[in-house]
Amino acid sequence: MPGTTAGVYTGALDAGSQVSSTYEGRHITVRDDELIHPVHADAFVNNGDPVILCDAGAPATYGVQVGVALISGIEAASWISLDTEGIFNLPIYAEDDDGDRDIEIGDQLYIRAGALTGVANLDGTGDAEISKISNTVVQVPFGTALGSLVAGGVGVIAVKVHKEINLVGGVTDKGLDHVQGTTTNPIAWGVTGDHIKSMVFEVGVLTDYINANRIHMLTTDDITAGGVYNIYSRQDIKHDIQNMIGIHALGYVTPAVAADLSINQILGLSGQVYINNPGQTITLSDQIAAVRATMDQDATSAITASVPGRNGRVCGFSCYMNGLEHDNGGDSIGMLISQGGGVTSYPDYGIFIEMESSNTIAGIKIEQLAIAAGYGIDFEDSLGFGFTALMRYDGANTQGYFLTLTAASGAEDTAIPFDTATCDQTANKRLRVRCEGDTTDRYIYLYPI
Repeated sequence: MPGTTAGVYTGALDAGSQVSSTYEGRHITVRDDELIHPVHADAFVNNGDPVILCDAGAPATYGVQVGVALISGIEAASWISLDTEGIFNLPIYAEDDDGDRDIEIGDQLYIRAGALTGVANLDGTGDAEISKISNTVVQVPFGTALGSLVAGGVGVIAVKVHKEINLVGGVTDKGLDHVQGTTTNPIAWGVTGDHIKSMVFEVGVLTDYINANRIHMLTTDDITAGGVYNIYSRQDIKHDIQNMIGIHALGYVTPAVAADLSINQILGLSGQVYINNPGQTITLSDQIAAVRATMDQDATSAITASVPGRNGRVCGFSCYMNGLEHDNGGDSIGMLISQGGGVTSYPDYGIFIEMESSNTIAGIKIEQLAIAAGYGIDFEDSLGFGFTALMRYDGANTQGYFLTLTAASGAEDTAIPFDTATCDQTANKRLRVRCEGDTTDRYIYLYPI
């Protein structure tokens, strides 16, 4: 079937046939109502107007073809000649997405195709304003500046008109996403849940690593102030929201057909720091961490759990492993800390808990929420290396206790196995213990002071 007619160009001609004179390759003819142009009292295009080609009577449907009108229109059906190349003197607004900005010779300029939510039109009248605002939700590449303007100014300068490639990538367009808001006026994306930027690729047989997105930062001089972030994610929550996640990594192991798999690593999030500065000292003013989680909360900013139970907890680090439905033989670990040495080992801590608040309840709390679970703390030395001591206390403590036992609502003999039934001499309580392999109870006797 024939293609759609646009302007004077019929879609019914044979493929490859020329529809214009040789020079008219840059001059095209379209209807007045097929143009987005500056607003005028008569609503029609004027000679010398910068324009964007659109669907007839539907300015919200447009592409990236731009130009300058060579004649004025008197009605919607007026035939308008456009020059799609060349150099023209045109009114320019010295602004970009974040506000007033100088226009310099050679700057890329954009023409407005529609109203931007939350941002007033630059001259308060309408469309087809040319500036450095590059938000491709409503802006189309127009050309390059051959003059300059002071930030915030409005003036006429020469512009090299030239149609650029489509920068917007969508379901059908395979270009580059370039959607830009401003600091004070971010773009309203809508409520459909569509991805603004999405990259999807399929991986076949590999012989080396492949990265969906790789950022390599290399310093070329001292950086004495500020910092460098390969990825910086900031979310300002000022309204009710269901979820807000700075970086979320999902890894699914779901083969199309169930099969045995060989896997080296699956990591939701990996952080690695490599220090190789032999013979030199790094003066560390804060810390080096492979993964760092920081929590801050104002004293009057209360958080209340919407669902009773374990919801509503504020966690510096949270590990949730309640979805494992297979017995992995004790190799499912909430947090694994592997401390390796080498030819020379230096002392360090697997877990270091710094308690600097008098309101700290406990450095470590283990809460039993299962039935017939294992050990609160399990020490294992199956390889025979041995421990110097299972626990060590170093410091002055004139008021604290080595161990405090709290009975559970009168069921102390079951919750904590101590009794007073049989004690030797001055002991008045005893702890019941069981050694591995024993079939009888043993006791630790407690004496009052």
